[in-house]
Amino acid sequence: MKIQSQFLKATMFAAVLLGATVTTQNVKADDTNTALKPEANTVSDTKQTTKVYNGFSSENNSDQSAQAASNQSADVNTDNSSTNSSIDSNKTTNKFKPQNNYYDYVNHQWIQDNNLLLTQKDAGTIISTQDAVNQAVKTKFYNYVNGTETTTDPNMIKAVNYYKSIANGLFQKPADYAINGQPDIMSEVNKIDSIADLSDLNSQLNDLLRAGVRLPFGIKVDIDQNNPELRAIYFYGDTPLLIGAGGTLADYNKESRDTIGGFLSTAGVDIQTVENIVKNTEKFDLLLFQNSSKTDRDISEMQDVTNVNGIYRTGNYAPEKYTDFSNISSYMNIDKFINTTFGVTPGYVFNMTPSFYENFDKIINPDNFQMIKSWMISNYVLDNASRLSALQVNFPTVQGETPTQFRDRYAYYLTLDTFGEVFSKYFGDVLISTETKNAVNNMTENILSAYQKEISDSSWLSEDGKKAALNKLNNITVNVAAPSDSYSYMKNVTADPRTTDPFKIALDVRNGSNYQPYADYQKPVDRTEWDTLSSLLTGAQYVPTKNAIYIGAGIIQDPFFDVNQSDSKNYGALGTVIGHELTHAFDSKGSLFDANGLLKTWLPASDQANLENKKEQMVKKYDNIVFDQVSLSGNLVVNEAMADNAGLQVSELALQQTGGENWKQFFENYAKANRQKYFISTTDSKAAELARINIGAADHAPFPVRVDVTLQNNEIFDKAYNVKPNDGMWIDPANRFDLWN
Repeated sequence: MKIQSQFLKATMFAAVLLGATVTTQNVKADDTNTALKPEANTVSDTKQTTKVYNGFSSENNSDQSAQAASNQSADVNTDNSSTNSSIDSNKTTNKFKPQNNYYDYVNHQWIQDNNLLLTQKDAGTIISTQDAVNQAVKTKFYNYVNGTETTTDPNMIKAVNYYKSIANGLFQKPADYAINGQPDIMSEVNKIDSIADLSDLNSQLNDLLRAGVRLPFGIKVDIDQNNPELRAIYFYGDTPLLIGAGGTLADYNKESRDTIGGFLSTAGVDIQTVENIVKNTEKFDLLLFQNSSKTDRDISEMQDVTNVNGIYRTGNYAPEKYTDFSNISSYMNIDKFINTTFGVTPGYVFNMTPSFYENFDKIINPDNFQMIKSWMISNYVLDNASRLSALQVNFPTVQGETPTQFRDRYAYYLTLDTFGEVFSKYFGDVLISTETKNAVNNMTENILSAYQKEISDSSWLSEDGKKAALNKLNNITVNVAAPSDSYSYMKNVTADPRTTDPFKIALDVRNGSNYQPYADYQKPVDRTEWDTLSSLLTGAQYVPTKNAIYIGAGIIQDPFFDVNQSDSKNYGALGTVIGHELTHAFDSKGSLFDANGLLKTWLPASDQANLENKKEQMVKKYDNIVFDQVSLSGNLVVNEAMADNAGLQVSELALQQTGGENWKQFFENYAKANRQKYFISTTDSKAAELARINIGAADHAPFPVRVDVTLQNNEIFDKAYNVKPNDGMWIDPANRFDLWN
């Protein structure tokens, strides 16, 4: 097919840009904020994603028209050895005995009361808690909009003004926002196109970086491998945009080409120029492919697909003397760019992809200048066009709403997307009282203390292994409630409620956020930075590259935590979540990173082998468990399963150290906090198949399985409920899993 015939089909901006298939390039663009979902008054929502703690997500699709499995219990079938769990409801006459199926015992009434036929989407404690957080934030924000409450926070005032500029009637349909953004995108495209030569490009490199334009070489700031208290500059290569892994012109990304062509054509760029831009982009893609090794291309690709400010570490990289590296190019003044961007001359930088920079002059030279410009234009267009497309695709449709209702809902949706970091900091603090934050910090300290004992008493860790593990544990940074980040880039953002260009405001916010790591280069490493994590998500997370955990305001909510409920309930819910996240520092992924967040071997070889044995034991626990016709894979869920196991035990130990344990309250709240019902259609076979595929491919087992298998392997639960060999929750003590023993 000729290029021209493809682009001639792309005659309408909305048809091509807003209907563009989400491609791999979408991963390179910033994710839209998902912690706060727009609410639908009349449910006719398109596909949505509900985030659950520690990354598990379930996808809800309104095309599904009936409810399946009204009672999704944790009943499992397995033909594995006796070391595998097997919960058999036929072992007793009463299914809802705690000794038989504890998840059902606690949650059976809730399971019966939640009819997914009406909602056609998953239900659960995490989902309902997220909905409640979303509503609390929305109510507070609308009070500011309506003037019933006031705020003096300058960034929240900007968010309110941004909302008003859209709600005042600027947009009548979602496509209008993309049309509004077209001139701003083209303004930057024209700036790129006006660059005269390599010398001119060199003088504008910092401005282009600030504007969110992808440079013809990669650069990021992250922890210094030589001194983890400082930040360092990491250089990597660029990767092809349009051609695929085969590295040939025939191996191209058609959707991305069509998106680029459609956008430029509808913006008024003539078809011949569009063709030239795409052809030049492909030629530069070939240069990138041919002048970098496969290993280095893979490293560069991982930097592109990672939506974090720092690098994606595939190993450790040798430092290179800056005076040597800065002279690597005959045509680009690297030193001028570095000094303009960072204000200092570093002693060394890290070269992550040596083959790319060995061939730098073959890639970046005057003969290739037009290709370089076209490639930068194509990247910029695709980044922004794909993001606009994703914004429209993710905006739920509501049947029967009035124009005013649409404007209010769309204005709030775009405000959440644009000011996500502002909302995370501001409302994370608003939702959590000082008393509650202090109580969670105190509980976390108790759990850390208990974890020290768990490691110290481990039966398989060597003495050197215990010292190393304790060192990592003691260096974990705990972040509670909300970011302390200043988000200083917001000082340069102006939001006028009378503006007719809200896309420009969104662009300024996004570019400012993305540039912040470069501006912070001279500051010491701050492991309390939340980056793109939202405190309003009902979840917690361990980040191995920072050796830090994040416990956001979104999960410091009833029933997970409440200062007015007992310690037993709090430790049974949020306490187990905290223990779970701490355990990720020692699982098969987290153990690859040391106490400073560097990819480095720190555990003695014999202990690493024992950890691998523990992993294999847990794999067998979950292999071939069947949940709603889905056979689970132990290898997929093993890290989360180990975190469940150890997280529960360390929270138990911490609660015991407080001296006020009530095990019935502890375990009941554990099962309540982890309840979830999965919608699987009985009338739409394709939707049902997709739902089951998602369950089987997740790195978390379904919650009913997680609860019962974890409790089956727990000694305190066994004693608290006097579980007997003929009970469904029974596992012979010799076959129970204990991560540290």
